[in-house]
Amino acid sequence: MVEWKRLAGLESAAVAADKLKAQVLLAALTAEIAPIARLEATAWTAWNDAKDAEENKALATSQLGADAVVGISSTTPATHARGVVVAAQVAVDSITEQRKYHQGRVAFETEKTSPLYTIMNNASMMKDKAAGDYDSGLAKLDMLRDQCKQEAFGKAQENLQKITDDGDARAAKVLEVSTAYATLTAFATGPAVGALCNYPQNAGDAQPARAVDCGEDLCCGAAQRFMKDGTKLSIETCQQPETTTYTYYPGLPDGALVAPAKETWRFACISAAGNLAASVAAALATGYMLA
Repeated sequence: MVEWKRLAGLESAAVAADKLKAQVLLAALTAEIAPIARLEATAWTAWNDAKDAEENKALATSQLGADAVVGISSTTPATHARGVVVAAQVAVDSITEQRKYHQGRVAFETEKTSPLYTIMNNASMMKDKAAGDYDSGLAKLDMLRDQCKQEAFGKAQENLQKITDDGDARAAKVLEVSTAYATLTAFATGPAVGALCNYPQNAGDAQPARAVDCGEDLCCGAAQRFMKDGTKLSIETCQQPETTTYTYYPGLPDGALVAPAKETWRFACISAAGNLAASVAAALATGYMLA
């Protein structure tokens, strides 16, 4: 009895071990079968799609007609659709070739025009920069013009004031020079050296009297100067009998700031005192020559 129970226990343990091993194998088999089942489903779906496509192709070929299809015999006559398909394929091939040609032309033109576009873009940027520089320069020019106008107006005001001041100073200087020159060139009055002794003009046929009687000690003489054109300038004044030169003061120009230079003219007595002096001088000269 005891042995039987022992053997039954061993058998039960072996069954449990086999069950566990079977469960492990079943889990591994399930893990491997699931992807295979999915692949089988995908393959069946692809096979069905290919079968449908083949059937559709056969149907289309049958409907188009088999006369134009090499290697296919059919009692279905060819239709105009086959010609349309062929013509369409020819058109597609032609369009494909034209597309290749035009793509090549586009590539060629792109290669040739790319540098030109680069130059054009650079020129456009330079143009924009030049326009900006022009606008900036124009604004600066306007600003400088306004500043110049303001400075020029201020300078003009200063110059006007200076001209006014210089005009006042010039007028004062002109007055000073003319006053001093008038005093320097004034003729003496009465029987004195430097008094005018000329005959008055427009005296008629009668012998007029001289402007001043120089008296016995002085003579009335003429100071003369000949110009380059032959004109003779003459002035008659009272001088000492021995006088041979006369200091002449030219007329003062209007607005002169400096008195003109004086001139030295030859002078000779023309009155009795002068004649007497000339006779005495002649007598002395004769005596000198006879000695």
